[in-house]
Amino acid sequence: MPFLLIKLIMKMKEKIKNVGTQNFESLLGDFQKTNYKNWEKLSNELLNNKLDDYVNKLYESITTKPIYFKDDIINLYEQTKSLPGLYPYIRGNKLSNSYKWEIAQEIPLPLPVEFNKSLIENLLNGQNAISIIPDDASASGFNPEESIRIKIGRNGTSIFISDDFENALKNINIEEYPIYIKSSTNLSSIASVFFAYILKNKVNLKNLSGGFHYDPLSVLAQKHEYPYNYELLFDEIVSLINWLYSKKCPFSVITINGNLFNEAGGNAVQELAFSMSETVLYLKELINRGIDINESAKRIRLSFSIGPNFFVELSKLRAARMLWAKIIKHFGGNEESQKVFIHAETCKWNKTRQDPYVNILRNTGEAFSAILGGCDSLNLQYFDNAYGIPNEFSRRITRNTQLVLMEECDLTGITDIPGGSWFIENLTNELAKNAWKLFQEVEKQGGFYKALDNGFIKEEIEKVKYERLFNFTKKKDVLIGTNMYTNPNECHPERSRRAIETTETDYNGIFKHRHSTLRAFMEKRDNMEVSKLLDILNDTVNDNPANSFEVALNAINEGATLGEISKPFNIKFNATIKNPIEKMKLSELF
Repeated sequence: MPFLLIKLIMKMKEKIKNVGTQNFESLLGDFQKTNYKNWEKLSNELLNNKLDDYVNKLYESITTKPIYFKDDIINLYEQTKSLPGLYPYIRGNKLSNSYKWEIAQEIPLPLPVEFNKSLIENLLNGQNAISIIPDDASASGFNPEESIRIKIGRNGTSIFISDDFENALKNINIEEYPIYIKSSTNLSSIASVFFAYILKNKVNLKNLSGGFHYDPLSVLAQKHEYPYNYELLFDEIVSLINWLYSKKCPFSVITINGNLFNEAGGNAVQELAFSMSETVLYLKELINRGIDINESAKRIRLSFSIGPNFFVELSKLRAARMLWAKIIKHFGGNEESQKVFIHAETCKWNKTRQDPYVNILRNTGEAFSAILGGCDSLNLQYFDNAYGIPNEFSRRITRNTQLVLMEECDLTGITDIPGGSWFIENLTNELAKNAWKLFQEVEKQGGFYKALDNGFIKEEIEKVKYERLFNFTKKKDVLIGTNMYTNPNECHPERSRRAIETTETDYNGIFKHRHSTLRAFMEKRDNMEVSKLLDILNDTVNDNPANSFEVALNAINEGATLGEISKPFNIKFNATIKNPIEKMKLSELF
């Protein structure tokens, strides 16, 4: 029997060897070509006309079919024939096939020295970008004073003088790594403290890469008001951009916080449309203040949350590049400015307190889709975020999740791995098309700010949000370990807490340490000189805010603090909106 089988295989090999291209094509002709209608007819015969049960309607109002054919992309010529590094950049910004994203893990440790220790460990073990999150006080422009004690050390690192950056980045050559700094409000204060540190250490500004994760409109969208008025908000941004331009420093200034729309319960179409509308608002305001389109585009990046729907999320990033390119081209931007930098973060709303180790698996799937979508930098949520500051194991496993995907899964040698898939290309087009339609609706209402103020954006998001909440309470949508397949040993909050090695944090001690540091610093400086420079800053903010950054930097160099730089900006009337957006966290329902 084995002998006959070998003989048969040898004969088949000989036949295949002698088949030419022409014969092979005639061989294919023996098979009947099919399409979706033919397949649908046969499938309904087998399934008793219940094929519709296998059709999936997404939150994005897109219906996905059980199978896709070449006909589904026949009209997407520009999209499917595009190449990496060429308009509309759907397949990526680079011509080469090398793809390596930035591992930009955040380290939410309260003290700069602690942050530095953890950062050095991360950089020695594969992390290739630096991400700094100032604590709630610093991000809002406050010194560690008694009145805001509760904000000191919370959700980030306490930074209020340039020495704090000195301690946070000690023994690190920051020209070798992109560096990102998050800030909620008061851009001038955190930026002047940072650049005072940069200049003091003689860092070559031309070699400094990265940028600020700063989006004041996003803050306004969430908190009903912004600490200073609408016009000053943009004047402050322009002042920093002009200074960076004069120094030939490529640092970006704005990062559009598309994450907000995702975290509020919105869908991918809304995340894309509202992010693009916000981008257009920033571009118009910057251009009106004398910043040309190419310089403006260069200073803006996009940030998106990556949710659990694998194919939607990777297609969302591909669609985002296409939409950005279309908008910048419309503004007259050059090819380089048509390429957008996209930061991605695994989403927060599905990270659960119950059965928290499942969050590691959620992170992995979401990170994988972000990478296949072509993100430029990536941050993963810590699986134990619900329990406070992540422990050492959490920080290591989160970093290593990215490293496994980068080093072991062979994802860096091929550009746009999902490109060409009939399903992915069709889904990318549907997302982009629907997002463009919604974007145009926002623009008809007067743009992002007016659509935010009149409640249109909130209403659109809440339609999807309440549908999600209903589906999760009815278990139509699933959170493993929370609304389905729960672990009975972790149903009690205390048992869940014992499942995690929590990091105990003495926030009272942190406040005392930071407050005493502030007092000691202020005692050593020339208070009269600092007061004089702060008066000049106050006058500049009132009379010529577009030139305020240089003045703020001079004051920091003489010993002013982050909180003192913020005050002149906060004197003017607040910008407000009537309909702020509220974030959603599904796990809190159960």
